[in-house]
Amino acid sequence: MASTVALISLVAPATASAEDSPRADGLQVSIKDFPSTVYLMHTTAVQTPGYPPMVMHCAGSLIAPNKVLTAAHCVYLEVDGPADLDVVAGRGDRKSNAGKRVHVKSSWVPPKYDGNDNKFHDLAVLTLDEDLPYKPIEIAGADQKSLYAVGTKATVLGWGHTKEGGSQETNQEPSTVRYLHKAAVQVVKDGLCEAAYNKYDTQYRQDLMLCAARKAEGKGQGACPYDDGGPLIAGGYLIGVVSFGNYCELTGPPVAYTRIETYADVINSEVDSA
Repeated sequence: MASTVALISLVAPATASAEDSPRADGLQVSIKDFPSTVYLMHTTAVQTPGYPPMVMHCAGSLIAPNKVLTAAHCVYLEVDGPADLDVVAGRGDRKSNAGKRVHVKSSWVPPKYDGNDNKFHDLAVLTLDEDLPYKPIEIAGADQKSLYAVGTKATVLGWGHTKEGGSQETNQEPSTVRYLHKAAVQVVKDGLCEAAYNKYDTQYRQDLMLCAARKAEGKGQGACPYDDGGPLIAGGYLIGVVSFGNYCELTGPPVAYTRIETYADVINSEVDSA
């Protein structure tokens, strides 16, 4: 399973811009500004008043009223499959009861995804038991090819770790996972991800993946543990899904995202299915 991923984030006023941050961290944001961003949790998880659910393990994106796009590795290793997953939407503060929590009825994962030796085809489409009343995000297809160009500014979102080595479940700064955070990144050269990962068992493929980091030279990750499956957004479109390489390092190698453009047709087909 891919190393679970989350945003390098420091709680700061939501009115500030991640680009204005004096250091390479993300910033707390309002769910109202990113209503399509959701998180996954186990069906058996109980919301204790005053505390966030303790088993949030991935993020995702609402791409239709009853469809969520996330990473395949967020779903593949679930013992009971979708029977053990819920989606929480409209809740930027995990300590609150805002928004809606709905059950996952079924899931689709690319047949070629094996979940073991590589990270190829790392995406999943979840079908929910009911429609959600939040605005979905549009996926980037062939008409948005320019958004994949090196240098494109993008935003990655999630509720994951907020510092290198941070604990998933702490409510203490600067490792909080209570609030939704964003980090500003940019699309970088594929060769930077190839150099970082192809010397290991994990392989980076340009046709299936997208490479992004805080800096043009590939330094500063932006995504950290427990941001897995979360959105990479550019120009108002979903261009990537957090896949692997997110170690929450301010000077670490770039993060690899599943390239939405490659799968746009099959994703749209799944959205149109019952």
